[in-house]
Amino acid sequence: RDLTDAENALGGSDVALVSHAFWATHLGSEPDLERLSFTAYGNRYRVTGVLPPGFRFLYDADVYISAERWPGTVRSAHAYRVVGRLADGLSFSAADQEMDALTARMKQEYGGSTNAESAQLRRLDEVLLGNQRRPLVLLLAAAGLVLLVACANVASTLLARGSVRGRELAVRTSLGAGRARLIRQLLTESLLLTSVAGVAGAALAWTVVRGAVRLGSGSLPRLETVGLDGRVLLMCATLALGTAFLFGLYPAVRLTRAGVSDALRAGGRGGTGRRGRAWDAMIGAEVAFAVVLLVGAGLLVRSLASIVSLDAGWRAEGVLQLSITPPNGAFASEAEGVSYVERVSEEIGALPGVTAVGLGTFGPLDAGTYTAPARDPVRDRVVDGYAGWRLVDGGYFAALSVPLLEGRFFASGDRDVAIVNAAMARELWGDEDPIGQRVASNFDSAGTSLRVVGVVGVARDWRMDPADQMEMFEPWWTRLDEVRTLRYLIRTEGRPADLIAPVRTRVRALNDRIPVEFATLEDELSATTADRRFVASVLSAFAGVGLVLALVGIGGVVAYSVAQRRREIGIRMALGAGAVRVRRQVRAEVLGPTLLGLAAGLAGAFLLSGTVQALLYEGVSAHDPWTLAGVAVAFFGAAALASDVPARRTAAIEPAGVLRSD
Repeated sequence: RDLTDAENALGGSDVALVSHAFWATHLGSEPDLERLSFTAYGNRYRVTGVLPPGFRFLYDADVYISAERWPGTVRSAHAYRVVGRLADGLSFSAADQEMDALTARMKQEYGGSTNAESAQLRRLDEVLLGNQRRPLVLLLAAAGLVLLVACANVASTLLARGSVRGRELAVRTSLGAGRARLIRQLLTESLLLTSVAGVAGAALAWTVVRGAVRLGSGSLPRLETVGLDGRVLLMCATLALGTAFLFGLYPAVRLTRAGVSDALRAGGRGGTGRRGRAWDAMIGAEVAFAVVLLVGAGLLVRSLASIVSLDAGWRAEGVLQLSITPPNGAFASEAEGVSYVERVSEEIGALPGVTAVGLGTFGPLDAGTYTAPARDPVRDRVVDGYAGWRLVDGGYFAALSVPLLEGRFFASGDRDVAIVNAAMARELWGDEDPIGQRVASNFDSAGTSLRVVGVVGVARDWRMDPADQMEMFEPWWTRLDEVRTLRYLIRTEGRPADLIAPVRTRVRALNDRIPVEFATLEDELSATTADRRFVASVLSAFAGVGLVLALVGIGGVVAYSVAQRRREIGIRMALGAGAVRVRRQVRAEVLGPTLLGLAAGLAGAFLLSGTVQALLYEGVSAHDPWTLAGVAVAFFGAAALASDVPARRTAAIEPAGVLRSD
């Protein structure tokens, strides 16, 4: 069952809901919940309910307890999320206005104890998807483009295949077959091919989807729920049959429009005319769609390269992060807790290969850092934008290789002091010397005045824009009431993962009741770009498929053109035209539509740049000329190669043999 109102109230019982995975792995899947309890944060919790498998809400969690069992006294915090359901008939905008009015009344009533200006309401589906709606729409559009490339390819193939059967269709017509019957026959063949390919495609999709889910695990929300089911297969079957009908209908109508007498007189001889406009349009469409895909994939890959090459002001290589969360009651006194924290640093620092050990309440990639306006209480100066606030020790900066620009790091016993980064010093004091200036603390409503003792370089968050981020740091031992989870940053000369076992041994020797968790900063850094890497990988795969289809289509059309024009080419060569000249002419005829499709594709990519821009890192434009030029040159070169092989076959044509066959 869920928690009751009494259990959710102040002073309620120690009860909890647990995840299905936690129930199975830690509680033995015991069905009798009355027998289940566990200890966390020094309290014994009784289990009242088990959540469904795969349940995830806002955050990954195994245990859910009431947040209303303890009194809340801080009105300046803005890191809480409240979930509510709109009343019947109440619009989202009306609820938003109502919350803004409520916030204004709170600020008027409580004054300086709250710094809330408004409440931000967001739809739950937007919160769960985060900023992934645009990437998902982009991937859906990419899949549509691949489908269009494939359809154009199939339509041109059906036209070519049907042209060869022109005499057969004429004979059937002369024997009494009506045009409608011939169209039905050609459509039936198209639908049969589609059905066979659809079954094979579904089998391939089952394998590809499983691989994609593994590849993107943790990069997109709820990706683990993606799979093939009846609805997906029905949609794909409908789409496949619909496209087969539409793109098979045009070739069928066009082929049955030819005159019977002309087709019969042509006999088995190859044609002498050039390809129709339909083939040129198909080539141009294939090229345009494939170019749009290639430009999108190229921009995302270039964006990822920019992120990796960006100087963030700190180094993740060679750093192991140890997270420790002491439960309530783990220490008899604050002094004992402080001693434990310091001894952990000493034990880790004594390990071979460790060059620096730092400590902070938040790691460099943690999204939940404290933020507040940067303020000089002496001059009552406040700058626009929020500054990040972290509790650290003196070794934090050395462990991350963040340079000290002025002043000093924290020393044991420091009180009412702070370190700011260069961006915050510049915003608050300009060209003045920041050492000795005063800055207001964010960790109490009174805004304690702190003296600046050091200035460090800007260590920006990789997930944010490259604009300078303001940061301020206080000694962790001066705010023990704010210390929840400790992040030890351990820099080593070797592989960070090799330190996990010796660090765990030494930490557990100090206190084996405190849980520890390890991660390398390189892995965490990789996780911050996992969503972009996943989208770039899938889009690149789509672009690759589109490119291959387009090149196969170009090569196929050229091959068909050469086969149909054997008689014409033979006559030209008999009259003195060289093989090189003929080959150049055949290649030029297909590269013309390719150039038009290339121009249309680049224009389309330019117009659709707004969709991609939101996924790109700051500094990479969706109109990046290098990417556009690279795609144009690479595609044109590939198209030239694809058309070269069938064009070279013209050199093997023997004029005498061709004329004798006619």
